[in-house]
Amino acid sequence: MGRSALARLDTMQRTLWIALLLLTVPLVGCIGGDTVDEAADPASVEQKSEITRVQDRHEMGFTIDDEWSKTLEPGEYEILPGFGVRVNVPLAPTEGIGAATSSAEVHMGIFLPEIPGCNWEELGVTQLGEISLDMDLDITVPEQCQVPVVADAGPYYSSSQDHAPVTGGQGDMQLEGDSVATEPAARLGGFLIEQLVPHGYAVAQVSVFGTGDSGHCMDFMGDSEQAGVVGAVDFLGSAPFSNGNVGLIGRSYDGTTPWEAASHNPEALKTIVPISGLIGGPELWMKNGSSEFRAGTGLIWGIYWAFAPDGTPEDIEHLACPDALTGAPRGTTSYALGDWTSDPYWVERSGFAKRAMDEGWDGSVYLIHGFQDWNVDPHMAFPVWEELKDAGIETKAMIGQWDHAYPDRRSDHEDLTPGRGEEAFPATVRHDWAQDLLEWFDHYLKGTGEQPQLHAEIQDNRGFWRIEQSYPPEDTESLELALSDGEVTAGDLVIAPGRPCTVVDFGSLSEDQDTRIVGMPTFHPEVVPTGPGGQLYAQLRDAGDDIHLGHAIMDLRYHEGGTEMQAVAPGQPIVAKMQMFPMDVVLPAGHALELEICSTGEDYMPSTVNQPVRLNQNSNGILMLPTVERSANAFFLPPGLEAQLGNGVPPDALPAE
Repeated sequence: MGRSALARLDTMQRTLWIALLLLTVPLVGCIGGDTVDEAADPASVEQKSEITRVQDRHEMGFTIDDEWSKTLEPGEYEILPGFGVRVNVPLAPTEGIGAATSSAEVHMGIFLPEIPGCNWEELGVTQLGEISLDMDLDITVPEQCQVPVVADAGPYYSSSQDHAPVTGGQGDMQLEGDSVATEPAARLGGFLIEQLVPHGYAVAQVSVFGTGDSGHCMDFMGDSEQAGVVGAVDFLGSAPFSNGNVGLIGRSYDGTTPWEAASHNPEALKTIVPISGLIGGPELWMKNGSSEFRAGTGLIWGIYWAFAPDGTPEDIEHLACPDALTGAPRGTTSYALGDWTSDPYWVERSGFAKRAMDEGWDGSVYLIHGFQDWNVDPHMAFPVWEELKDAGIETKAMIGQWDHAYPDRRSDHEDLTPGRGEEAFPATVRHDWAQDLLEWFDHYLKGTGEQPQLHAEIQDNRGFWRIEQSYPPEDTESLELALSDGEVTAGDLVIAPGRPCTVVDFGSLSEDQDTRIVGMPTFHPEVVPTGPGGQLYAQLRDAGDDIHLGHAIMDLRYHEGGTEMQAVAPGQPIVAKMQMFPMDVVLPAGHALELEICSTGEDYMPSTVNQPVRLNQNSNGILMLPTVERSANAFFLPPGLEAQLGNGVPPDALPAE
């Protein structure tokens, strides 16, 4: 990538320019900016602020027709070829062969900017090779050469087979799972390298233990893996080329490792950007006692265990670790017992976000998720976003109607289906995301930019984007519907495996006004179990368009909600306190609302104690829908979406306040 002729001014130059501009404002009689002809000089507008307000970005020149989003301006530095580093991380000897022989190494590929006066090879940086965290590297790097580091840590980088450092130049982006860590990955690393390194960042692609060119075992989110990720952060924070500030970013598994690191409160970790990450393993795989198929069958363990062997002599080291050897039956046992909380195996893989708050980690979080992500369900984003804010952690969220995807890649969004994001596409694609990340990292890693807007950017299922200061919103109004308010149009009141689902039709909620349902609705039916357990799956549907709006799942042994098992007595009525997964949907005026109730749904397994359950339609069982109305000025138009969203304001919006 060549250096742009329109290279951005460095931080000191920008600061001096802003100061000069402010000094000249009184001379031309312009106070505040109301009388400034900003349109006449767009450059002067940019110089007044280090951030671009999301409400204004549709008027800016964003790239909207490329593979992924681009920063508004290219950076001034060339990208140097990646080089490999292995960091030895101390572990308890009981963790396996690699730990006992002090050969538990985390491998990473590092990409640096070509900064004038910073010859990384002469400084010895590109020859770091294999190091230990306690090693005195005896390398002095000028301050102007020290840059913040953004890292993506996960299991998807491939092995170079002979475990020799790879120092080749930038090749074509590799397919997911095929890239060695020292080459830009198509998954996310290539994007980060292309967009951030020219702006003065280092980017690291880190392989967790037992994967890629890292040693030790594939510990699947366990204590060893967490220690390895923290060790990588510690090295990247103290490395000669680093300014001491590290950010972790990634999607899915790579979006979980930032939470793993934050749960141990490493000093260098200043910010994390989890994209569809897990705040804890059991928190995802067990919802109200119901088990996902991939967890309850042990499949999730097997998938990642298979990442470890690569046909090299190190395979013995990669596979012979306590949790790697005993992890296979843990999911099936927990599913059989209906208990994911007492097994130490799952305890060490749970509560990442909670531990980060409890440990006093004082970084920042930019949370990115899809309302239609049923791989890593959206309850990994809410209500933890509000909990982070309550803990004093600066947070932002971007939650669109996409599935397990990056926010800016049209190719990721093109397969959305009806009721699962299709109605919002292509307004799901955020062409401003690269700029958003740059401004986030500039503030939290460089300290050169203004604080980003700390809010939640929320997209409804019709495609419209708005800003919420809290989510779920604090000003919702509850619309309560009793089961007796609806008509049973399919099935009957007995819910059991193999029986037809029960459909309750509530009719139109309004004939002349759309209903905006936001957050996490609840469904609390009174049921009479015929045995010591049972399971309910409830799906909200827009009958007018015949599409899914949202759903909930519950094993009745957890009828109080949460993670504590309750006794269920045959014939004794109980209230199943079901909470639906987060949603943000609009039920158009005149469309009927349906509630479909089954024994199971989505990818959830039947309960191992799954007797028939009778619904009491005439009880006080309530479907509670949190609803809001929003004025036009709550909505904004992301760049490049005028053809789908017009001015960005939906028909149901109230007049601007």
